[in-house]
Amino acid sequence: MSFCGGQGADSTRYVATVADDKMLMIWDLYPASSCGVSPSRPQPTAYVIPFSYPLSSIAAHHSSKEFLVADSRGSVFVIDWQSDPDDKNGLDLRHSCVVELVDTHVIFRSALGKPVEGVTCVAWSVNSTEL
Repeated sequence: MSFCGGQGADSTRYVATVADDKMLMIWDLYPASSCGVSPSRPQPTAYVIPFSYPLSSIAAHHSSKEFLVADSRGSVFVIDWQSDPDDKNGLDLRHSCVVELVDTHVIFRSALGKPVEGVTCVAWSVNSTEL
């Protein structure tokens, strides 16, 4: 689980979670587009991004809304979910995989039916979003 709202007013608005169910879920904790808490606050809303394999780790950088996601086969993804999925201008980046880093040894072992050892974990550099 990781907060993924970047800096500013949205810094605690969004939480991203991953699990064995192959789903990355981005939770909008304040779906009324206001970060203030009111007595009639709507329930949190989840945006779902499906993956092909169970997910093991997620990390968001405090300076952006991009985050790193790792799956059980050893792949690491940089996900950008900033744009609106209904944007028809062709510039839609939401739910977009910007980069996928693959451990070829893990894929090879998996293809042979051999167990994959360990869990892939991801983290950003504190000072930079550079990989």
